[in-house]
Amino acid sequence: MEVTLYNLKSEFGLKKLDEYLLTGSYISGYQASKDDLTVYAALPSVPSDELMNVTRWYKHIDTLLRLSGVSGEGFGVTVESSLVAEEPADTKTSEKVLVTKYTDKYEEASIDIQTLKAEVKTLQHEKSTLETRFVGIMLENSIEIQTLKAEVQTLQQHKSALKSRAVGTSTEIQTLKAEVETLRQDNSALESRAIGTSIEIQTLNAEVKAL
Repeated sequence: MEVTLYNLKSEFGLKKLDEYLLTGSYISGYQASKDDLTVYAALPSVPSDELMNVTRWYKHIDTLLRLSGVSGEGFGVTVESSLVAEEPADTKTSEKVLVTKYTDKYEEASIDIQTLKAEVKTLQHEKSTLETRFVGIMLENSIEIQTLKAEVQTLQQHKSALKSRAVGTSTEIQTLKAEVETLRQDNSALESRAIGTSIEIQTLNAEVKAL
Protein backbone atom coordinates (compact mmCIF):
# COMPACT_ATOMS: atom_id res chain seq x y z
CA MET A 1 0.00 0.00 0.00
CA GLU A 2 1.38 3.36 -1.03
CA VAL A 3 2.23 5.78 1.76
CA THR A 4 1.61 9.53 1.58
CA LEU A 5 3.61 11.94 3.73
CA TYR A 6 3.12 15.70 3.91
CA ASN A 7 5.67 18.52 3.94
CA LEU A 8 8.63 16.96 5.71
CA LYS A 9 10.18 20.43 5.95
CA SER A 10 7.60 21.42 8.57
CA GLU A 11 7.63 20.49 12.24
CA PHE A 12 4.17 18.99 11.97
CA GLY A 13 5.16 16.85 8.99
CA LEU A 14 8.23 15.54 10.84
CA LYS A 15 6.11 14.72 13.89
CA LYS A 16 3.73 12.73 11.69
CA LEU A 17 6.69 10.85 10.18
CA ASP A 18 7.99 10.14 13.70
CA GLU A 19 4.59 8.74 14.67
CA TYR A 20 4.51 6.65 11.49
CA LEU A 21 7.94 5.12 12.20
CA LEU A 22 6.94 4.30 15.78
CA THR A 23 5.61 0.91 14.67
CA GLY A 24 7.99 0.18 11.78
CA SER A 25 11.66 0.20 10.88
CA TYR A 26 11.13 1.25 7.25
CA ILE A 27 8.77 3.40 5.20
CA SER A 28 7.22 0.31 3.63
CA GLY A 29 7.72 -3.40 4.09
CA TYR A 30 10.33 -5.13 6.22
CA GLN A 31 13.49 -4.03 4.41
CA ALA A 32 15.04 -0.83 3.16
CA SER A 33 13.63 0.19 -0.23
CA LYS A 34 13.41 3.03 -2.71
CA ASP A 35 10.59 4.40 -0.56
CA ASP A 36 13.13 4.99 2.21
CA LEU A 37 15.44 6.72 -0.28
CA THR A 38 12.60 8.99 -1.42
CA VAL A 39 11.81 10.10 2.12
CA TYR A 40 15.52 10.29 3.01
CA ALA A 41 16.10 12.65 0.09
CA ALA A 42 13.06 14.75 1.01
CA LEU A 43 14.39 15.58 4.47
CA PRO A 44 16.04 19.02 4.48
CA SER A 45 18.58 18.11 7.16
CA VAL A 46 19.50 15.58 9.82
CA PRO A 47 16.45 15.25 12.09
CA SER A 48 16.52 16.42 15.69
CA ASP A 49 17.22 13.89 18.44
CA GLU A 50 13.82 14.80 19.88
CA LEU A 51 12.29 12.84 16.98
CA MET A 52 13.64 9.52 18.22
CA ASN A 53 11.98 7.29 15.62
CA VAL A 54 12.92 9.48 12.66
CA THR A 55 16.49 9.81 13.96
CA ARG A 56 16.81 6.04 14.39
CA TRP A 57 15.47 5.39 10.88
CA TYR A 58 17.58 8.17 9.31
CA LYS A 59 20.85 6.89 10.80
CA HIS A 60 20.03 3.35 9.71
CA ILE A 61 19.32 4.36 6.09
CA ASP A 62 22.38 6.61 6.05
CA THR A 63 24.54 3.68 7.18
CA LEU A 64 23.06 1.37 4.54
CA LEU A 65 23.77 3.92 1.82
CA ARG A 66 27.37 4.19 2.93
CA LEU A 67 27.91 0.42 3.14
CA SER A 68 25.93 -1.41 0.48
CA GLY A 69 23.14 0.72 -0.90
CA VAL A 70 19.41 0.02 -0.96
CA SER A 71 17.96 -2.42 -3.50
CA GLY A 72 14.38 -2.99 -2.34
CA GLU A 73 11.59 -1.75 -4.62
CA GLY A 74 9.11 -0.84 -1.88
CA PHE A 75 5.38 -0.20 -2.26
CA GLY A 76 5.58 3.41 -3.30
CA VAL A 77 5.63 6.63 -1.32
CA THR A 78 4.53 10.17 -2.09
CA VAL A 79 5.97 13.18 -0.31
CA GLU A 80 3.77 16.23 -0.72
CA SER A 81 5.49 19.61 -0.56
CA SER A 82 2.44 21.34 0.91
CA LEU A 83 0.89 20.69 4.27
CA VAL A 84 -2.45 19.16 3.26
CA ALA A 85 -3.20 17.55 6.57
CA GLU A 86 -3.78 20.45 8.93
CA GLU A 87 -2.75 20.13 12.51
CA PRO A 88 -5.83 19.46 14.66
CA ALA A 89 -7.16 22.37 16.67
CA ASP A 90 -7.08 20.25 19.80
CA THR A 91 -3.36 19.69 19.33
CA LYS A 92 -2.75 23.42 18.96
CA THR A 93 -4.87 24.11 22.03
CA SER A 94 -3.02 21.43 23.99
CA GLU A 95 0.31 22.88 22.95
CA LYS A 96 -0.83 26.36 24.00
CA VAL A 97 -1.98 24.95 27.33
CA LEU A 98 1.38 23.24 27.76
CA VAL A 99 3.24 26.41 26.83
CA THR A 100 1.14 28.41 29.29
CA LYS A 101 1.63 25.74 31.94
CA TYR A 102 5.39 25.65 31.52
CA THR A 103 5.53 29.45 31.32
CA ASP A 104 3.68 29.66 34.62
CA LYS A 105 6.00 27.08 36.14
CA TYR A 106 9.01 28.99 34.83
CA GLU A 107 7.69 32.22 36.34
CA GLU A 108 7.00 30.43 39.63
CA ALA A 109 10.50 28.94 39.57
CA SER A 110 11.91 32.39 38.82
CA ILE A 111 10.02 33.84 41.78
CA ASP A 112 11.24 30.98 43.97
CA ILE A 113 14.81 31.64 42.87
CA GLN A 114 14.48 35.33 43.69
CA THR A 115 13.00 34.43 47.08
CA LEU A 116 15.82 31.98 47.76
CA LYS A 117 18.39 34.58 46.74
CA ALA A 118 16.82 37.07 49.16
CA GLU A 119 16.83 34.44 51.92
CA VAL A 120 20.47 33.60 51.19
CA LYS A 121 21.35 37.29 51.32
CA THR A 122 19.52 37.64 54.64
CA LEU A 123 21.26 34.56 56.04
CA GLN A 124 24.63 35.89 54.90
CA HIS A 125 23.90 39.21 56.63
CA GLU A 126 22.86 37.37 59.81
CA LYS A 127 26.01 35.25 59.57
CA SER A 128 28.15 38.38 59.24
CA THR A 129 26.37 39.94 62.23
CA LEU A 130 26.88 36.80 64.32
CA GLU A 131 30.55 36.62 63.34
CA THR A 132 31.03 40.27 64.35
CA ARG A 133 29.23 39.63 67.63
CA PHE A 134 31.30 36.50 68.22
CA VAL A 135 34.53 38.43 67.65
CA GLY A 136 33.31 41.11 70.08
CA ILE A 137 32.44 38.50 72.71
CA MET A 138 35.80 36.80 72.25
CA LEU A 139 37.56 40.16 72.63
CA GLU A 140 35.57 40.96 75.77
CA ASN A 141 36.31 37.53 77.19
CA SER A 142 39.98 37.93 76.34
CA ILE A 143 40.13 41.26 78.20
CA GLU A 144 38.23 39.78 81.14
CA ILE A 145 40.55 36.77 81.21
CA GLN A 146 43.60 39.05 81.22
CA THR A 147 42.07 41.07 84.08
CA LEU A 148 41.33 37.91 86.06
CA LYS A 149 44.87 36.66 85.46
CA ALA A 150 46.25 39.95 86.78
CA GLU A 151 43.99 39.71 89.85
CA VAL A 152 45.06 36.11 90.46
CA GLN A 153 48.71 37.12 90.18
CA THR A 154 48.16 39.97 92.65
CA LEU A 155 46.41 37.61 95.09
CA GLN A 156 49.23 35.10 94.75
CA GLN A 157 51.78 37.82 95.51
CA HIS A 158 49.70 38.96 98.50
CA LYS A 159 49.44 35.36 99.69
CA SER A 160 53.20 34.94 99.36
CA ALA A 161 53.75 38.15 101.33
CA LEU A 162 51.38 36.93 104.05
CA LYS A 163 53.22 33.62 104.21
CA SER A 164 56.55 35.42 104.57
CA ARG A 165 55.07 37.67 107.23
CA ALA A 166 53.58 34.68 109.02
CA VAL A 167 56.96 32.95 109.00
CA GLY A 168 58.58 36.11 110.37
CA THR A 169 55.90 36.41 113.04
CA SER A 170 56.37 32.77 114.02
CA THR A 171 60.11 33.31 114.34
CA GLU A 172 59.51 36.44 116.40
CA ILE A 173 57.13 34.54 118.68
CA GLN A 174 59.70 31.80 119.19
CA THR A 175 62.29 34.44 120.04
CA LEU A 176 59.95 36.12 122.49
CA LYS A 177 59.15 32.77 124.08
CA ALA A 178 62.86 32.10 124.50
CA GLU A 179 63.34 35.54 126.06
CA VAL A 180 60.43 34.95 128.44
CA GLU A 181 61.90 31.62 129.45
CA THR A 182 65.26 33.28 130.05
CA LEU A 183 63.59 35.97 132.16
CA ARG A 184 61.79 33.30 134.16
CA GLN A 185 65.07 31.53 134.80
CA ASP A 186 66.68 34.83 135.80
CA ASN A 187 63.79 35.61 138.13
CA SER A 188 64.07 32.16 139.68
CA ALA A 189 67.80 32.66 140.20
CA LEU A 190 67.19 36.09 141.73
CA GLU A 191 64.54 34.66 144.04
CA SER A 192 66.94 31.93 145.15
CA ARG A 193 69.65 34.51 145.68
CA ALA A 194 67.27 36.75 147.60
CA ILE A 195 66.30 33.87 149.87
CA GLY A 196 69.96 33.12 150.48
CA THR A 197 70.64 36.75 151.27
CA SER A 198 67.69 36.88 153.70
CA ILE A 199 68.97 33.82 155.54
CA GLU A 200 72.41 35.34 155.70
CA ILE A 201 71.00 38.57 157.13
CA GLN A 202 69.04 36.68 159.78
CA THR A 203 72.17 34.78 160.74
CA LEU A 204 74.12 38.01 161.10
CA ASN A 205 71.34 39.52 163.19
CA ALA A 206 71.42 36.53 165.51
CA GLU A 207 75.16 36.83 165.90
CA VAL A 208 74.86 40.53 166.67
CA LYS A 209 72.32 39.87 169.37
CA ALA A 210 74.52 37.21 170.87
CA LEU A 211 77.34 39.69 171.30
